[in-house]
Amino acid sequence: MGSVVLHNLLSEEFGVATSCFGTPLALYHFLHTRPEVHAIQESFRQGALTEGTIRRFVVELLQDLHSGIRFPHELAICALAVALESRATDFAEEFLLDLARLRTAEMSLSIRVARECLKRRMELPRTKGKVFRLGKVSNGNLVKFFGGRSVGSTISFPVSSESTLAIAR
Repeated sequence: MGSVVLHNLLSEEFGVATSCFGTPLALYHFLHTRPEVHAIQESFRQGALTEGTIRRFVVELLQDLHSGIRFPHELAICALAVALESRATDFAEEFLLDLARLRTAEMSLSIRVARECLKRRMELPRTKGKVFRLGKVSNGNLVKFFGGRSVGSTISFPVSSESTLAIAR
C-alpha cells in the first residue's frame, strides 16, 4: 500500500489538479487539502509507508532531473514535503532541509514549498519532549527516586508516553 500512495502522486489526475497554482504558498495550502497527501500521512501512521520507501521513490523520480528542463515530478516532491511537514522525525527534517537548500531552477517550486513547510514546522507544537530548567541537581538519589536517566548535562524523567521532563544539572 505504501508505494501505491506514492505512485498516486504521479497520476494524471493529481498533476492536472495541482498544476494550476502559480505561487508556492497557494500550492502549499491546496496540497494540505488533497486526499493524496492525507493518504501518505495515514500510511505513515499505520506503518504501511516507511522512510526507506520514500527514499527509493525520490531516487527513482530524480532520475528524470535534467539540467535546463523543468523537473517533471516537482508536484510529487511538493506533496511529499507537505505530507512530511508535521512528522516529528529526523527523516522528515532532513528531507525538508535538503530540499529547501537546493539551488536549482528546475525544482524552484518544490524548493519554495519546502521552505514554507519548514517555516510552518517551526510554528508546530513540539510533542517529543519538554525541557524544564529547574536549577542544579546535586543529589543522585533524586534521579533514582524518579526513575530518571542522566543524559549529558540533563536528567530526563518520563512524564507520559509523549513527553519527557528534563532537569538541567
